[in-house]
Amino acid sequence: MRYATRMPGRSYPSTRPISIREAQKQLTRDRLIDTAIEVIVDRGMESTTIEEIASRANVGRTTVYKYFHGKSDIATAIGERYSAQLIDVIASMSQVDPGDLAQLNEWLLRFEAMFSGQPSWFLLAPPTPEAIMSSLRKQDAAAEQILQEWAARGWTQAVATPAQSLRLLFNLVGRWLSYHAVFGVPEPEHSREALIELVNCEITRIVRKQR
Repeated sequence: MRYATRMPGRSYPSTRPISIREAQKQLTRDRLIDTAIEVIVDRGMESTTIEEIASRANVGRTTVYKYFHGKSDIATAIGERYSAQLIDVIASMSQVDPGDLAQLNEWLLRFEAMFSGQPSWFLLAPPTPEAIMSSLRKQDAAAEQILQEWAARGWTQAVATPAQSLRLLFNLVGRWLSYHAVFGVPEPEHSREALIELVNCEITRIVRKQR
C-alpha cells in the first residue's frame, strides 16, 4: 500500500535514469546532512562548525562548501528532509476511511514514528518562519489532495473550509505527538484513545458519506 501522495505544487525527482556521478553526488550530500545532524546533536548549533562536519564525514572542508553555502544552508536542508517526511505521513491520511478507528490508529502510529525518528537537532536548530510557512502551504496542498481522494470514494465536504480544518487537525496531532516523542512528556492514561476519538469526530465533521 502506498502512503506518499503526489500533490500539486510539490517537486518530485525526475523519472529519467540518473548517472553514476549524479547518484554519487546525492549520496555525498545525504551523508553530509546525516553527519551535520550528529554534530548538531552532540555540540549544539552554535558550536557546530563546517570543519567538524567535514572531519566527521571524512571529507575536506571544500567538499562541504561544494554542496552547502554554510551552516544555515545545512540547517535548511535538514529541515527540508524532515518536512518532506512530515508531508508524506500527512498525505497518507488519504488511505484512511473516515470513521475507521483502526485505520486512523495506523495513521497515528506512522505519524508518531516520524516524530520518534526525529533527533533533538530540532530543539537545537528550530525551523525559520519561512520554513514553517512553506510547510504549512504543503500541508494545505496535502489536505486538498486527501479531500479529493476521499471524494472519489464517496465522501463529500461538510464544512466551508475543509482543507484548513484538516491542516489545523494535523498541527494539533503533531503538537500532541511532539510532547511525548520529542520532549519526553509522559503520555496520560487513555489519552491516545481520546486523541483518536477526537480526530475521528473532527474528520467526520469535515466530510460526510454521500447517500
